Amino acid sequence: MGFVTEEQAAAIFAAIDRRDAEREAEMPDTRAALYHASVGQDRLMKLGWADGIYCPKDGTRFALVQWGSTGVHAGFYMGNWPDGHIYCGDFLVQPQAVMWKAIDKLSPDETAMLAASEADDRAFMNRQLAAFAEEIG
Repeated sequence: MGFVTEEQAAAIFAAIDRRDAEREAEMPDTRAALYHASVGQDRLMKLGWADGIYCPKDGTRFALVQWGSTGVHAGFYMGNWPDGHIYCGDFLVQPQAVMWKAIDKLSPDETAMLAASEADDRAFMNRQLAAFAEEIG
Protein backbone atom coordinates (compact mmCIF):
# COMPACT_ATOMS: atom_id res chain seq x y z
CA MET A 1 0.00 0.00 0.00
CA GLY A 2 1.41 3.36 -0.95
CA PHE A 3 0.73 7.01 -0.42
CA VAL A 4 -1.56 9.16 -2.52
CA THR A 5 -0.62 12.46 -4.05
CA GLU A 6 -2.16 15.67 -2.80
CA GLU A 7 -4.30 15.81 -5.95
CA GLN A 8 -5.50 12.21 -5.47
CA ALA A 9 -6.35 12.92 -1.83
CA ALA A 10 -8.27 16.05 -2.85
CA ALA A 11 -10.24 14.03 -5.43
CA ILE A 12 -11.06 11.36 -2.83
CA PHE A 13 -12.26 13.93 -0.30
CA ALA A 14 -14.28 15.76 -2.99
CA ALA A 15 -16.01 12.46 -3.86
CA ILE A 16 -16.79 11.87 -0.18
CA ASP A 17 -18.19 15.40 0.13
CA ARG A 18 -20.40 14.84 -2.98
CA ARG A 19 -21.65 11.53 -1.58
CA ASP A 20 -22.42 13.12 1.78
CA ALA A 21 -24.30 15.98 0.09
CA GLU A 22 -26.35 13.50 -1.97
CA ARG A 23 -27.24 11.54 1.16
CA GLU A 24 -28.14 14.69 3.04
CA ALA A 25 -30.43 15.79 0.19
CA GLU A 26 -32.00 12.33 0.01
CA MET A 27 -32.32 11.93 3.78
CA PRO A 28 -32.44 15.41 5.34
CA ASP A 29 -33.86 14.25 8.67
CA THR A 30 -34.44 11.26 10.92
CA ARG A 31 -37.84 10.52 9.39
CA ALA A 32 -36.29 10.22 5.90
CA ALA A 33 -33.36 8.13 7.15
CA LEU A 34 -35.69 5.76 8.99
CA TYR A 35 -37.83 5.47 5.87
CA HIS A 36 -34.78 4.41 3.84
CA ALA A 37 -33.76 1.92 6.53
CA SER A 38 -37.27 0.49 6.50
CA VAL A 39 -37.29 0.24 2.71
CA GLY A 40 -33.93 -1.54 2.86
CA GLN A 41 -35.15 -3.99 5.48
CA ASP A 42 -38.30 -4.69 3.46
CA ARG A 43 -36.22 -5.34 0.34
CA LEU A 44 -33.90 -7.69 2.23
CA MET A 45 -36.94 -9.63 3.44
CA LYS A 46 -38.19 -9.92 -0.14
CA LEU A 47 -34.72 -11.27 -1.04
CA GLY A 48 -35.19 -14.05 1.53
CA TRP A 49 -33.55 -12.55 4.62
CA ALA A 50 -35.36 -12.91 7.97
CA ASP A 51 -35.05 -11.21 11.34
CA GLY A 52 -32.20 -12.64 13.39
CA ILE A 53 -34.47 -13.78 16.20
CA TYR A 54 -35.73 -16.49 13.83
CA CYS A 55 -32.26 -17.91 13.06
CA PRO A 56 -31.57 -21.62 13.69
CA LYS A 57 -30.75 -22.29 17.33
CA ASP A 58 -29.23 -25.76 16.82
CA GLY A 59 -25.66 -24.77 15.87
CA THR A 60 -26.42 -24.67 12.14
CA ARG A 61 -24.17 -22.24 10.28
CA PHE A 62 -26.08 -19.53 8.37
CA ALA A 63 -25.43 -16.31 6.48
CA LEU A 64 -26.08 -13.01 8.19
CA VAL A 65 -26.07 -9.31 7.50
CA GLN A 66 -25.58 -6.92 10.37
CA TRP A 67 -26.98 -3.40 10.49
CA GLY A 68 -24.10 -1.00 9.87
CA SER A 69 -22.08 -3.51 7.84
CA THR A 70 -21.98 -3.93 4.09
CA GLY A 71 -20.89 -7.57 4.03
CA VAL A 72 -22.50 -10.99 4.13
CA HIS A 73 -20.99 -13.07 6.91
CA ALA A 74 -21.45 -16.56 8.34
CA GLY A 75 -22.26 -17.41 11.92
CA PHE A 76 -24.19 -19.70 14.22
CA TYR A 77 -26.30 -19.32 17.33
CA MET A 78 -24.72 -20.50 20.56
CA GLY A 79 -26.38 -20.74 23.92
CA ASN A 80 -29.97 -21.15 25.01
CA TRP A 81 -32.70 -18.94 23.63
CA PRO A 82 -33.24 -16.14 24.47
CA ASP A 83 -29.96 -15.67 26.34
CA GLY A 84 -27.56 -16.86 23.62
CA HIS A 85 -25.63 -14.96 20.96
CA ILE A 86 -24.65 -15.36 17.34
CA TYR A 87 -20.97 -16.12 16.94
CA CYS A 88 -19.56 -14.60 13.77
CA GLY A 89 -15.85 -14.55 13.00
CA ASP A 90 -14.23 -13.02 16.04
CA PHE A 91 -17.24 -11.46 17.73
CA LEU A 92 -20.62 -12.17 19.31
CA VAL A 93 -23.77 -10.34 18.34
CA GLN A 94 -27.35 -10.31 19.56
CA PRO A 95 -29.83 -11.84 17.08
CA GLN A 96 -31.85 -8.61 17.06
CA ALA A 97 -28.94 -6.83 15.32
CA VAL A 98 -28.88 -9.07 12.23
CA MET A 99 -30.92 -10.62 9.48
CA TRP A 100 -30.20 -14.23 8.51
CA LYS A 101 -30.57 -16.54 5.53
CA ALA A 102 -29.74 -20.22 4.99
CA ILE A 103 -26.40 -20.51 3.19
CA ASP A 104 -27.87 -22.86 0.59
CA LYS A 105 -30.48 -20.18 -0.27
CA LEU A 106 -27.93 -17.45 -1.09
CA SER A 107 -27.90 -15.98 -4.58
CA PRO A 108 -24.64 -16.22 -6.56
CA ASP A 109 -23.89 -12.59 -5.69
CA GLU A 110 -24.56 -13.19 -1.99
CA THR A 111 -22.38 -16.32 -2.10
CA ALA A 112 -19.55 -14.24 -3.60
CA MET A 113 -20.02 -11.60 -0.89
CA LEU A 114 -19.84 -14.31 1.79
CA ALA A 115 -16.67 -15.78 0.23
CA ALA A 116 -15.06 -12.32 0.15
CA SER A 117 -15.96 -11.70 3.80
CA GLU A 118 -14.56 -15.07 4.83
CA ALA A 119 -11.33 -14.39 2.89
CA ASP A 120 -11.02 -11.02 4.65
CA ASP A 121 -11.65 -12.70 8.01
CA ARG A 122 -8.96 -15.33 7.33
CA ALA A 123 -6.45 -12.68 6.27
CA PHE A 124 -7.20 -10.66 9.41
CA MET A 125 -6.81 -13.68 11.67
CA ASN A 126 -3.58 -14.68 9.93
CA ARG A 127 -2.17 -11.17 10.52
CA GLN A 128 -3.24 -11.37 14.17
CA LEU A 129 -1.62 -14.79 14.60
CA ALA A 130 1.58 -13.66 12.88
CA ALA A 131 1.78 -10.59 15.12
CA PHE A 132 1.19 -12.75 18.20
CA ALA A 133 3.82 -15.28 17.10
CA GLU A 134 6.31 -12.48 16.49
CA GLU A 135 5.57 -10.99 19.88
CA ILE A 136 6.18 -14.22 21.80
CA GLY A 137 9.21 -15.01 19.68
